[in-house]
This record gives sequence, C-alpha cells and structure tokens, in this order.
Amino acid sequence: MKLSMRNVAKIESADLELKGITVIAGNNNTGKSTVGKTVYSLFNSMVNINSKIRDQKASLIAKFFDQKLFEDPNDRYDWLQRGLPSPLHWAQRISGYSQYSEIRAFLTDVLGERYDESFIDSLINDILEINNLPEDRLVKSAISVYFRRIFYGEIGNIYQENANTVIDAQIAGKTIHLKFKENVCTDLVRQIDITNEAVYLDNPFVLDKLNTSLSGLNDIQRNVIRKLLHTMEAVDNVVQQDYISEKLKPVMSQLNKVSAGIVEIGEARSYYYKDSVKGKKLNLSNLSAGLKSFVIIKMLLENGTLKERDVLILDEPEIHLHPEWQLIYAELIVLLQKAFDLTIVLTTHSQHFLEALQFFSEKYGRTDYCTYYLSQQSERGCVIQDVSSDIRQIYSQMVDPSILLDKMRCQMEEDTDE
Repeated sequence: MKLSMRNVAKIESADLELKGITVIAGNNNTGKSTVGKTVYSLFNSMVNINSKIRDQKASLIAKFFDQKLFEDPNDRYDWLQRGLPSPLHWAQRISGYSQYSEIRAFLTDVLGERYDESFIDSLINDILEINNLPEDRLVKSAISVYFRRIFYGEIGNIYQENANTVIDAQIAGKTIHLKFKENVCTDLVRQIDITNEAVYLDNPFVLDKLNTSLSGLNDIQRNVIRKLLHTMEAVDNVVQQDYISEKLKPVMSQLNKVSAGIVEIGEARSYYYKDSVKGKKLNLSNLSAGLKSFVIIKMLLENGTLKERDVLILDEPEIHLHPEWQLIYAELIVLLQKAFDLTIVLTTHSQHFLEALQFFSEKYGRTDYCTYYLSQQSERGCVIQDVSSDIRQIYSQMVDPSILLDKMRCQMEEDTDE
C-alpha cells in the first residue's frame, strides 16, 4: 500500500510505502501519530461501508414501519400474535429496492388488504425517498464524521488553515482518493472496497476498562475494548485455537515468554488474569503496564479479531517496556507480521527498540518488508521523509541528546574544578 498525505493535521506532506512493518521516528510533536490516525480512519471509516449504509437505510425504514403500522398499541400486539417478522426484518429485505412497483408488490404480499391505498402509497414514498438517497453523498458524510471524531474536528493542516487536505492510497493497484475542506469530505474516488479493519494500540491501560466504566475513552480505545470483548461460537473457537496453535506457534511462544497466563471471566462477569505457573488470579488493574501490552496482543489473537492482512498501528509501544522486554516485543512484531502478513505502522523514540526491529527483521527474512521514516518540523507543517536507505539519520537524532548530556556533564565538572 502506498499512502500520500497533504495537509493532514500537523503534517504538510508525507509519502509512505506501507509494506510489512513501517517505522516512523522523530521528535515529539512532529506528526508521527498523525500517520497512524490517518491509516486507522481510512480503513475503519470505509470498511464494509456499502453494507453499513444499507443497514442504516434499513434501520430508518424500520422506524417508518414502526411509526405508521403501530400507531395503535393494539396493532403491535396483533402483529406479534400473528407471528409476523419484525419491521426491521422487512426493512432489510426492501432497503435495496428502487422501483415503486417492486415495493408495492412486496407490501401487498406482506400487508394484504389491511391498509388502504393512500396509506400504502405514503409508505412507499417514504421508502423510495430513503432508498434513493445518493450513496456517494452518504459515504462521504460517513467518512467526514469518522475522521472528525478521530481528529477531534481538526483534520486540516493546523499551520495552514485554508489548505485542502488530500489523502491518496494505492491498494493492490487501485486508488482511494479523499479530499477534505473545512473538515468535510468533498471529493471521493473509491476503486476498491475495504474489507480489513485497523487496530490502533496506544495505551495498555485500556485493558483495565474491561472491568470498569468506559467513560473517558476515546473512539480508538472504545474500538479496542470492543475487539477485546469479542467472542466466537464454540465451533469457531475450536477452529481458531487450532489455527493459532499451528500457524502462530512461534508468535505464541514469544508471547508466552512474558504472558503465559490467560484472561478469564470470574464472578459478576469480572475479568482477571490467571497466572499459568502458580494459578494465581490477578485483577487486570494490578498487572504492570508492560505485561498489559503483551496481554492485549494475545487476547486479540486468541479471540480472532486480529486476522490475516489486517492493519495494526502501534504508537510508541516500547514506552512502558523494560529494555529486555523491548527486545521480546520487537521480535513478536516481526514474527506476527510474517505469520499474518499484517501491515504494521509503528512510531518509536527508542534506539534499543529500533535496533531490535532491524535485527529480528534480518533474522526472519523480513528486511525487504520494512521501511523507515523520519518526521521533522517545517514552517508549513511536518514533513515525513523516507530514510530507509540511510537509517543513520534516525539514530543520529536519537543519540544527539545523549551526546548533549555528556557535554553538559563535562561542563559541570569543569565548572566544579574551577
């Protein structure tokens, strides 16, 4: 996948190739997280968008059915007594109809002669008005709403208020083009349907929310909770576990170095972590931040919500990890990408973590699936440059503060001697 961004939040320009593992480094406040949010919004606002629009149309049609068919409470009781399907069931069937004749035929078959012609005509007109809403307009509206929520209403370049925001993606040779003006999607080209979701992980403490209120969580974190709570049918569980045990054996082995336990549901549907060695049960809130990072990945794999060819976005994943666990996590990322052919976008400030990613990518034959970018500030916004051919630029920026500290230490010692 190739991604081009112009005037998105803090970013003035960025051209990236997302293949395998994409690493973005740079100083704070230079737009690194903006790339992840853009990728996340692009995929999750458009994933299965056509079926979502149809469902929304069906839901609105069902409301009209409900209001007009059941004005009298006795009508609803009579409806249930006759064993007729719910209005939503019917609405889903006719939400794709665009012709007066086909809707009338359906309603005549369902309602019989219980209602007069004027009532049927009124109902048909309501249905047609909903079904004939321009899909392109609805899709652009849905995309606008999603991006505004993720970017808190600040999609455009914060340094250039009047600049248009343009996002172009090339996926499997097909184009997705988005243009925003004043936080509204004004242009859309969509040559490919998005079928994979993106998962954005930026805060391991979101795991605590499995047992507490979801208040205070943003949309990204709520989506993580939804995925963590995902359950499968018993048969699917058997298939999924067998699939994981074989294809993901190296990945699970790496995870179990840190997180060999499992998350289970206890009394009052409260989640806890059960240690595999001592069998001790721990409240999720009592797990270390580092352990939570591993537990979240493990849960997403075991419940099947992180699937092949999905998009995984990791915002500074090393921040809560001891250097030793940074190495384990880096190896985990490489193994996971290899096993599931994931598109992984991650940001980092850690020299150790970056070195580990390079090492394990080479060890597992994924060097050609890694790209490295450096984000830097400019007057008109942040610019993200491809430094894959010279990663020393990233290391230089990471090492410079240590060199500066050494100079300050030497200066302090000289001042003390004087």
